[in-house]
Amino acid sequence: MLPPSEVPECKPDTTVIQALERLVQSGTPALPVCQMTRVVGIVTLADLARYISDRQGAAPVTETVRALMRPAAIVPPGTPLPAIAQAIAEDGIIVVSGSGDQPDGYLTAESVLTQVPPGTSARPAVPDRPPLLIPGAGAVLLDRGR
Repeated sequence: MLPPSEVPECKPDTTVIQALERLVQSGTPALPVCQMTRVVGIVTLADLARYISDRQGAAPVTETVRALMRPAAIVPPGTPLPAIAQAIAEDGIIVVSGSGDQPDGYLTAESVLTQVPPGTSARPAVPDRPPLLIPGAGAVLLDRGR
């Protein structure tokens, strides 16, 4: 899970161009749209690209994300991954609810895929196997994960 401090956000009155710049700079697929500390929606890179494409590339100078934002998927802490997989695939970001209006954090596909459960190794367990040898060369070619 990504802490709120690591996820860029925008406000409903953020312009489409400003939101697009934040998304490109951050490399995230979506931005939470917040009023104060409360998440009121999300806007995705796909939403912004579609909006600009529909206007044949004309730079929308004053349009804001208010009209483009969609409802945010908000889940309680500890929600099982299968229950949120579709929402991550569709929206690119999930809000993990916290106390009051402030989120505990955010889940993205990347953060879920790179998360290592507590008490486990980041490296998958590999059964003990002898090294792979090149016949006749007498040298170890591959240590096979040991």
